[in-house]
Amino acid sequence: MEQDYEIWATTVAYSIVMHEGLDLALSAQNLDRGKTRNNRERLMEAIRASLLEARSRSHLTAA
Repeated sequence: MEQDYEIWATTVAYSIVMHEGLDLALSAQNLDRGKTRNNRERLMEAIRASLLEARSRSHLTAA
């Protein structure tokens, strides 16, 4: 069960970095302040959502 959680966490982290993280890096590289701000918010939301999901999963495995 713990290994499943670790695989899930690694998969989610990879996905966030490859999507929202890459979008943020590209918009910053292009010096696009509007897109950088938007992509920063998207990255923060993806991290927040993954933390909430992780919390939910930890409650399910503890029960």
